[in-house]
Formats: sequence, C-alpha cells, structure tokens
Amino acid sequence: MKLEEIVRMLQQNLLLGLVATAIICLILFLSYRYIYVRKFAKGHRVSRKKMFLFTLLILYITSVCALTLLSRGANYNGIVNLALFSSYREAWYTFSLRNWEYIYFNILMFVPFGILLPLLFKRFTSLPWMLLAAIIFTGFIESIQYITGTGIFELDDLFNNLLGACIGFGIVKACMNKRWYTRLLATLPLLLVIVLSAAMLLYYDQKEFGNLASTPVSKAHMKEANVSTEISFDSTSHVANVYKAPRLTKEEAKQKAYAFFKEMNIDTSSIEIIDYQNEALYRYNGEEAYSIYIYYLDGSYNTYNYSELEASLMDTTEETLRSELKKMAITIPEQAQFKRMDKGQYKWFLHQFATDHQLIDGTLTLDYTTNHAIQSIENNLIYYEKVKEVSIKSEKQAYDELQSGQFNVYDRNIKDLHVKKITLDYELDSKGFYQPVYVFNVILNGEKTTLTIAAID
Repeated sequence: MKLEEIVRMLQQNLLLGLVATAIICLILFLSYRYIYVRKFAKGHRVSRKKMFLFTLLILYITSVCALTLLSRGANYNGIVNLALFSSYREAWYTFSLRNWEYIYFNILMFVPFGILLPLLFKRFTSLPWMLLAAIIFTGFIESIQYITGTGIFELDDLFNNLLGACIGFGIVKACMNKRWYTRLLATLPLLLVIVLSAAMLLYYDQKEFGNLASTPVSKAHMKEANVSTEISFDSTSHVANVYKAPRLTKEEAKQKAYAFFKEMNIDTSSIEIIDYQNEALYRYNGEEAYSIYIYYLDGSYNTYNYSELEASLMDTTEETLRSELKKMAITIPEQAQFKRMDKGQYKWFLHQFATDHQLIDGTLTLDYTTNHAIQSIENNLIYYEKVKEVSIKSEKQAYDELQSGQFNVYDRNIKDLHVKKITLDYELDSKGFYQPVYVFNVILNGEKTTLTIAAID
C-alpha cells in the first residue's frame, strides 16, 4: 500500500468516522443526559475532558474499522498467515518502500489506542489490561477481515498493532512519571522501533549488493516431497560477473522523459508529471497526445501515442521500424533478434549478450499502425555495466538448497518435484545490481514452472 493510498483512505474514512462518531455521541449523550444523570449518577457528572477523550476514542475506533473493513472489496478467500515476521522478511528481500510503509502504518494505527484508553479508564493504566483490550480489538478486525474476505488474517498485523498500542501506552506513562529511568522504560518500545529501523537502514546501506525479491520468505514443506532429476550437477565453484543497471534518480528520469518529448517536437513546459515511489508517468495532452512511463531502478520505460489509439495495426519491415525508432533516438543493437509477434506487433530480444565491460539483456516490443507511426513501445532492453567478478555456489550447492525447500513458490506443500534443467541467469536486486542466480526448470506438483536460487553466498 503506497503512502498516497494510505493518506487518501484516511481522508475518505475520516469523514465516515466523523459521521458515525456524531451519531454514536448523540445517542450516548441522550442516554447519559436522560437516563444516567437522572437515575444513576447521584450528583456525579462526567467531566468535559473525559467527554472529549471519549469522543476521540469513538472517532478513532469508527475510522479504524472503516479503514480496515470497508475500504476494500472481498478479494481474499479465507487466507491465514501465521508465520511471524513474514511481512518483515518480504519487505527486506524486496526492500520495497510500499511494504515498509504498510508495516509502519499498522504500528502507528494503534498508537492512539494505547494513548486514549489509559487516559479514559483507570483500569487500562495497567499494561496487561491495555494489552488485553488491544488483542481483543485487533483480533476482532482480523477475524472480520477473514470472515468477509476483505483481508488476510495475519499474525504480523496482530504483532504490529500490539506494538503500536504499547508505544502509545508508553508515551502516556512517560508523561505521567517524573523519574527519568521510569520514562526511559516506558518509551522502550518506541526507542526499540527507532533503533532497529536505523540499524536496518545502516546495514542495508553498507551491503555491497541489494536484496533479491526471489529469496523465499519461508521454506517450502519438503518432508513428503518426491524430488527427482536425470541431471548430473557440477560440484565445482565458479566465478561470475555482477553488473549494474542504469539506475535513474527522479531528476535523471525527468530529463530522459523531456528528451523523448523534444524528439517528438513537444513543448516540455506542458508536461504533466505523476511521481510514484519507484517510477514516474510523464504525459502530454495536446493535439498529439503522448505518455512515457519510466522505471527508476533500471531505466526501462513504456511509451504510448494516444493519437494512434483508434488506428489499425499493419505489418512493415524491420528496416522501417529501426528507422522510425532512430527518429526517437532509440537504437537497437545489431545482435538483437527480430520477431513478428502478430499483425503490426514486433519484438527484438537479446539474451545476455556480453562484452568486456557490458551485458545487454531484455526485449523491446512495439506496435505499428496504418498511419505509418509507432503506437506504443515497451523498452526493457537494458545495458548493464560490469561491476566485478564474484565467487558463486556450485550447481550441486544450489540443488541442495532446492531440495531443502529454499525457493519461492505460492503452493508451499510440495508433493512431487522433478528437475529438468538448470541454467545460470541474472536477476535485478533492490539496489540495481544484476546478480547471477540459478534457474531450475522443473515440474512441480504436475505443472511446469521455474524456481530461482541465489548464486552468490
């Protein structure tokens, strides 16, 4: 979930929370005024401070319920994830800002809960009682999500929510106590999150290479698996090259997009820019409408000519297409293989073409119209620069890891695994390095698929 999505959902659900809070508070006020005060209060009245805090608590609870239960459709069918810290491992291996935002959001979401309960009710100034209330509330949310299919029952969500409640509780306790060591102890959950987050970022920054998204969050279950192969795996360790993708900053991506529009004779002062975390969309809406979508990590991009949206596709020659691309400052390597995919749809592909200092890998596809114009381009043909040689695992070591279940697969209950082929390939890591990996072509539980094992120890 992106930060922009979270903010938008909060804005949407705040209004619903305000309306629900107003209705609930009106009902409670009438009950308090005409039932409690007249028959049970015996002269005792609730202070304005408590009424205000109680209103905040109702607003908070209704907003959280709306955010977690009403903001999504029933897209999940009874999914349960009881693997503790699996979301942390997934966020680490992908090092995706979106995944980290989701984790921290789940922590922050319950901080107000830990603050408001102790301020309202004396019983909840005791940590066990506050934790019990937090467990009941987050357990209720997770259970409803599971039953309605609006979310996953995830143990990590419960942990993050409880951690957030402890942080809020600690803030209240720190404000109520004057002794420095008591305050320090109370804020320990908050300090722990800050210190561990800083340590993680520092460690990641010091790592030579990034993390691989193909690294499994948890092992596959291999106890009952029948693993077979006719391949003889090499037990000798080798060396392989590591390459660096042409990673772009936001400014560099912007300059690349503007250069594209200038080739189209478009005034760049009229370009609309929509920034995301790892990519950006640049769009021009004029007499001729174009867009280019650029990915920062490797510089790949997609373009679309909306002026050709209604045009039919037609066939042409490779020479004509190369000439049209050259007008857009796009050059296809001579070594790339050319293929007609369908009428008016073409592809160039080059698989790991290596020179002394470079590796060219990927594809470029395009659509060509009856107006003798290119309608769309998807350019994933990347020029990687050589960084260094590294020692890699042997094929036998990689196969041993495969046998132990250290691979990423949706169905983790493995019954039958037959290995047909092993190749040394490359995968882009979270820092933009093109790392060597072993790719196994297998038949898994009766279906053909590929499994990836990191080649670097």
